[in-house]
Amino acid sequence: MSDKSVNTAALLSKLIAFVPSTQKFPQIVSTCQEIDTSISEVTEEAKSTCEFYQNVISLPPTSIDKKSNLNNIFSNNTEVKDTWHCDSCTLDIPSQSFEQHLHSTAHLISHAPDDSVPVDPLVLNDTNIGFRILRGQGWTYEKGLGISEQGRRQPITPKIKNDRLGIGLNSNSLKKQRYFKQEKRSKKILLSAKEAARQYEKEKKERINLLAYMNR
Repeated sequence: MSDKSVNTAALLSKLIAFVPSTQKFPQIVSTCQEIDTSISEVTEEAKSTCEFYQNVISLPPTSIDKKSNLNNIFSNNTEVKDTWHCDSCTLDIPSQSFEQHLHSTAHLISHAPDDSVPVDPLVLNDTNIGFRILRGQGWTYEKGLGISEQGRRQPITPKIKNDRLGIGLNSNSLKKQRYFKQEKRSKKILLSAKEAARQYEKEKKERINLLAYMNR
């Protein structure tokens, strides 16, 4: 080994003495103080919560009379009505049988208006989807289909449209044109035996000439 390597190894093996710094760091000191204050606040809150729960646990058990409390609650509220007055029937009905009276036949007849049954009953009922949609949007069975319940009651009958023509177009002229075109085509197809033989011979000659031209 050389002398240089020995000197470097000796230098590295020596312990370096700790030198305290003479500078002060105010930021570090302030953060440490803030941490100390926050820790003290947390400990104070924890102590206060512990004292609160200890006071709650140390309270003597109180016996509560449930019936007396319920009686006090009901006594503070308004008194329950013994009878209910039905405006449509002009009768005073006991509160126990008031709900039964609402579903009775006499109440339903007296409550129904005079014009509830229309002159022209509709064929549609609740089984139809469109009928249910109209009823859900606020339409009444006895009134019209307008905004202010005017107009017709009967819904517009749908019609099947199998063509692609515009709405309101008169298709009679188009039907006539189609009929004449089909008739002309049928006349061309229906040929006599002589005409069919002539056409066959003509097409045969044309095929022979075409093959001869291609084989030159």
